Amino acid sequence: DCFGDDDEFSRDHDWGPDFCIWVTEEVYAKAGPALEKAYENLPKEFKGYQCTRSARGRGRRGVITIPDFYRRFVQASRWDEIDWRQVQDAALAAAANGEVFRDEEGVFTAFREKLQEGYPASIRLLKIAEGMARFSQCGQYNCFRMWERKDAMTAQMMLWDAIKEAMKLQHYIENRYPPHDKWL
Repeated sequence: DCFGDDDEFSRDHDWGPDFCIWVTEEVYAKAGPALEKAYENLPKEFKGYQCTRSARGRGRRGVITIPDFYRRFVQASRWDEIDWRQVQDAALAAAANGEVFRDEEGVFTAFREKLQEGYPASIRLLKIAEGMARFSQCGQYNCFRMWERKDAMTAQMMLWDAIKEAMKLQHYIENRYPPHDKWL
């Protein structure tokens, strides 16, 4: 939602006016059920747009504990616990994206600001090297081999894979997390 790429085709699930309330586990223990009830009782329409909530959207909207939110995306409840070799680029992009309207305690924002700094240097360089290798394998090697074999479909597939790798490389070079492939 927060990448700004929603259009008329995005309205098939979990589209429309909505928000998250990220709270600490302590706050959730005290007020979580009441907050959830208040959230569920909000109008289902806002400025003419319908809120289309589905089971698939649970955990992405509404009342969510801060550790649960980050665990969902980066498999860690603290920044220093992230396994940078395993976490998905698109998950990092989603966790670091969007607007935070209020965070008096600063807990959510502190984690997000660390994420927004980008990859640790060694991981970033590794991703650049791996991305360059994949680009070369697909675009400079396999694509031409497939053309020589007169396999146009596979050659095109290799070319598109190379282009996708080039787009990811641009993100790595800029020390940004590449979003899901459909938003590259």
